Amino acid sequence: MDWKTWLEGRYTLKTAAAYAREIKIFLELVEDAQNADYHAILGYIKVLRQVQKRASLNRHLQGLKKYYQWLQETEQRADNPAAALRLQDAKRERDIQIQDLLSIKQLNQLWEFYQIKKYRYKSMKNKVLAIVSLLLFQGLTSEELCALVLENIDLQAAQIHIEATKTTNGRTLPLEAQQILILHSYIENDLKAPLSLVFEKLNTDSLHYLISSAKPELLRTKKLSPLRIRQSVIASKFKQGWDLRKVQLFAGHRYPSSTEAYRLSGLADLKLSVEKHHPLG
Repeated sequence: MDWKTWLEGRYTLKTAAAYAREIKIFLELVEDAQNADYHAILGYIKVLRQVQKRASLNRHLQGLKKYYQWLQETEQRADNPAAALRLQDAKRERDIQIQDLLSIKQLNQLWEFYQIKKYRYKSMKNKVLAIVSLLLFQGLTSEELCALVLENIDLQAAQIHIEATKTTNGRTLPLEAQQILILHSYIENDLKAPLSLVFEKLNTDSLHYLISSAKPELLRTKKLSPLRIRQSVIASKFKQGWDLRKVQLFAGHRYPSSTEAYRLSGLADLKLSVEKHHPLG
């Protein structure tokens, strides 16, 4: 499988074409690009920085990461030399934006929206509710959700096991009672064949569209995305009194510092609230 076919199988045609454009430029300009090391790629980015705007530069970098990911997955290379590269002056997608986080009440409102929403097909309703429930109750990442396999869902024990990824630890989490009924109905009635993946053909792009296109009236000012939901769910655990270690295990964070950022965002959120409502503010 060549890298273009690989891209088209994982992303929308528009996204795949964008990555392909950046990869093609890289392959044309860099000699022996397949075997380039970290320093060679860093040098390429430095050259581009002189002629490219920040947003364009970041697109180039993301394309390179996907190219080397393809080399890894097709066993043509053992490492991804671009994986650790980040633009220091680029806005990080995963930064926690306090003003964008959903409160516990708003998370509940979002769940209610998907429950009462009208669906064209019953099978679609079960699938969407199953996906959204795993975002809202277990705070899964997009990658974890798309890679979820049936063997990791134990309805009888009311728990789900999430495999480790490159960025998160594996963990086993309890399922909510209402989830068990939804997942059982979806798995038993709507999956047409004994597939391994729980959500066949689900990818990060389609998942993002599913969430970002939701328009709950009460949340119209919020920017909805799978990442924002996960961040909000993690932050809500501190508000519920969970300690740092428990939240870290829940989120699958490899380092306590990653989890600590959510506790600090909660304190900052409280500070903003006090400043807003204080009579002398």
